[in-house]
Amino acid sequence: MRSTSLLLILGVLLSLSLSACDSTTDGMIDEDDVSTNAFELTVESTDQTRTLEGLSFFVSGTEPETGEQAFFIYLTDAEENPEEANIFGIIGRATDRPGTGTYTFVDFDPEAEDFDEELLNDQFILLLWEFNDGGFALHTSTAGTVELTTSSSDRVAGTFELTASTQSFASGEQETLSTTITGAFDAPGRDDFFDIPFSAGF
Repeated sequence: MRSTSLLLILGVLLSLSLSACDSTTDGMIDEDDVSTNAFELTVESTDQTRTLEGLSFFVSGTEPETGEQAFFIYLTDAEENPEEANIFGIIGRATDRPGTGTYTFVDFDPEAEDFDEELLNDQFILLLWEFNDGGFALHTSTAGTVELTTSSSDRVAGTFELTASTQSFASGEQETLSTTITGAFDAPGRDDFFDIPFSAGF
């Protein structure tokens, strides 16, 4: 996969000028209160299993000019500066915040030119990046479910279990693996992304 594909996906997801209608938490994430804004997940492949953890928060809202809706749960190990993240993930769909219940993950190919965006009206997508000194890995959902056990204007919480396609880039080499990802999150609502208001765009 070309590096521009990765940047394009991230740019599209973060370029929504959302007018937040649910997010209520001001200021920075309280990294000392990990019991109420944490995530933990396990990534398992044929040759290794590892646990990732960090902070989570969510935003939902409407793009003012087009009326398009979006709901994102963000997963990151960065406490203040997103550029310092070693883990960055998004669980989202193209609707307002859904209610409690079990939902499916879409099969997403980051290089596909014919992806049907209308699928995100009913299904969730997961994108998860891991960065390290030797390279990075991109996990994209292929199948699975996410269960929202709490869904309110100031908090969403739940669990997820899915299969993912993992593209790993290290030392100039690329490898594609099938992985299983399971995890849980407890995410407060926010109206900014590390002090950048969602209504301002990116």
